Amino acid sequence: TLPSLPKGAYTAQVQILQTGGRKLGWGRTPLVIENGTSDFVYVYEASIVLPEFENREVHPLTGPNVDPEGSLTFTAKVEHMSSSVRTVTPVIEWHEFDAARPVTNLERFDAVSVKPGQLSLLTLPIKAPFAPGVYMGMLTLRDANNRVLSTIGQYRIVVRGASADLISARLACVATK
Repeated sequence: TLPSLPKGAYTAQVQILQTGGRKLGWGRTPLVIENGTSDFVYVYEASIVLPEFENREVHPLTGPNVDPEGSLTFTAKVEHMSSSVRTVTPVIEWHEFDAARPVTNLERFDAVSVKPGQLSLLTLPIKAPFAPGVYMGMLTLRDANNRVLSTIGQYRIVVRGASADLISARLACVATK
């Protein structure tokens, strides 16, 4: 289910898949919302904080290496667009490798209040998955009915250990000297 979006112009982007799961490319189309909502929260990715490296902050999509079940922190800047205080629940949907794969775990955090028109910092304590591999965490803010009220914050981590993922690739032009 799509969240109610603020008034504005958007681009809908959908990946086309064959029934066997083969990816065929992306379809894009413009989308204009005339009567949008003002009850919406923008999530701006801020960083992944790594206690293992003296709380060094890295960009959320760099994919830092972390120990299995290691502790780290996700931060995000959030901005509420309405005229009243809103209580939201941060939720992270975990995917193996990327967001095109099924959700492997859903993590809910304590509800927080966001003030209207104010940029706030959200800090979420994270425990990395046990199994080695690449993981994508998709952060949304939800209301008491589990309805998404925000954009999506994206975070990528790599859990240390032996892991493999086969990806098919086509090289359009290969040359040798």
